[in-house]
Amino acid sequence: MQLQQLAYFVEIVERGTMNQAAKHLFISQSSLSKSMNNLEKELNITLFCRSNKGVTLTQRGRQLYEYAKTVLSQMTLIENLKQETENPARLRIGAYPSLVTSKLLAKFAKKEPGVGEVSLWEGRVFAIIEQVKSLEAELGLLQYTDLQEKELRHHLKYNNMSQTTFLTDTWYVVVGPKNPYFKAKSIRMADVVRFPILRVQDDYFSNLNYFVEIDGVRLDAFERTIFINNLGGILCYLMDSEAVNLCDGFSARELQRFGLHVLPIDQNAMGLHFCWFKRSHELLSAGAQAFVSFLPDYYASLGTAHVLTYNPDNL
Repeated sequence: MQLQQLAYFVEIVERGTMNQAAKHLFISQSSLSKSMNNLEKELNITLFCRSNKGVTLTQRGRQLYEYAKTVLSQMTLIENLKQETENPARLRIGAYPSLVTSKLLAKFAKKEPGVGEVSLWEGRVFAIIEQVKSLEAELGLLQYTDLQEKELRHHLKYNNMSQTTFLTDTWYVVVGPKNPYFKAKSIRMADVVRFPILRVQDDYFSNLNYFVEIDGVRLDAFERTIFINNLGGILCYLMDSEAVNLCDGFSARELQRFGLHVLPIDQNAMGLHFCWFKRSHELLSAGAQAFVSFLPDYYASLGTAHVLTYNPDNL
């Protein structure tokens, strides 16, 4: 078996047909087909179900596809070793969308000028886990509630990830100047649910929070939900309506800069936790080690939540 065969195989899967894959690879379709036939004979398995409409994977083919992507990604890392030597400190992060993530990276870059390249990709929980799993990111940053904790830990363990929780906080209510509680010092959940709530489009993981109960009120009690898939849109909507949003405490300072007001929720014992995770049994790069060491100091400087301690020897 050759790496080139695996690269051809992945290309076919992702293009959907032998013809399209051959065009993209700049080889003849007959040569590509011969290469795949040889791969199937060598492995003694059938990889494709072939038809006039294209190819679909067999169960064994799906398994090989996952393995082949990992092997090819690892080869890319090996080929990048020369670049890594010339620029040894680099960092690729997948993170849950947050107002403070960009500022966090700016502060980190200023403190650690030796980290020459920093890449950030924002997405939902399962998408970030997939980014780290597929080697497109070295670290993932996530937030989860008490109700989501068991599911998150199970999913990370299933995908061979190790997790370090570094921050514990809770939810607050965000309101704009047109909300009658704009000048209030706190608010009860029973008063919150009569306003429209702004949310990013739900996925399975966020749907678990519908069962969260704060001060005797569940989150599915809101009379109206409005889905907006970007933070800019949510900020603008809050400024021009009575709608509300939920946020973590360390975002309060940034939200106030936009003219919004952040209210503590009375009788709120709900835990909101923040963690970073990585692939198990892999050492962190120099850039990633510097970043996770920087996280507690940065969040402690915000002064709005409880920063947990951890043992850097476990990195």
